[in-house]
Amino acid sequence: MRRFLIIGWVAGSLVFAALVSFLVDLAGRAPAPPPQAATRPAGTAPAQAQQSEIPTQAALPQWVGSLQNADPAAGEKIATGGIKTIPACSSCHGQNGEPLDGNRTPRLAGLSPFYIAKQLHDFADGSRVNQMMSGYAALLNEQQIADVAAYYASRITPFTPPGGTKQPAVLERGEQLVTIGDDALMVQSCTSCHGPRAQGGDPIVPYIAGQSSQYISAAFEDWLSGRRKNDADGVMAAILGKLQPRDRIAVAEFLETIPPPGVVQGENHQ
Repeated sequence: MRRFLIIGWVAGSLVFAALVSFLVDLAGRAPAPPPQAATRPAGTAPAQAQQSEIPTQAALPQWVGSLQNADPAAGEKIATGGIKTIPACSSCHGQNGEPLDGNRTPRLAGLSPFYIAKQLHDFADGSRVNQMMSGYAALLNEQQIADVAAYYASRITPFTPPGGTKQPAVLERGEQLVTIGDDALMVQSCTSCHGPRAQGGDPIVPYIAGQSSQYISAAFEDWLSGRRKNDADGVMAAILGKLQPRDRIAVAEFLETIPPPGVVQGENHQ
């Protein structure tokens, strides 16, 4: 097990170095213009994405530098043992980033360290509100946040498809909205920002494939209620506001059937 942890930390360190290099490079150049709409077959929805929420020179958060010095081993100690008045992250998020508390907790394994760190900073400053996470995040300093983000970003954990029977019509509608969108509702596909098969986009755009329907539905409620407002230009709330409740359920039900990036169903690669 120790050998695999070391391999994970080394791989994680390479990811962090590449991530910081990517963000620093972005800070030195102007954002690229939005892509031109491609020709598409009749009857399909537009796949053109909004510009991803990528930090530019003006918006680059000051805590990005802490990711360069992130220590996954230090992050593991916080994640598995807690620190001061903060309980172990693993009590809800699992030792390797697998949710444990009724599936309303997100899967963290393999998310980008930038995304994980940003969410913790957003919990701390109130741009994202959660009764437990907001308080815990506010007690961590920049380096502790970076270390925890580094640790969970380096983890790989198995994916087990949800049990039970899903209605084919619900999954079909969910797949349409996730992969194509809906012209009539003026809703673009989820994958136009979250990447093919919802495997994630730029460092700030997370994978949503394999997240539980309970978590996705709870996140939708947070966007719509204003408890979460930490995206660019309120895009998520605007899109969700165009969907009927049954459509939001369909999206959540479909997303939890897609394996997240870097795993094989039911197989542990640690």
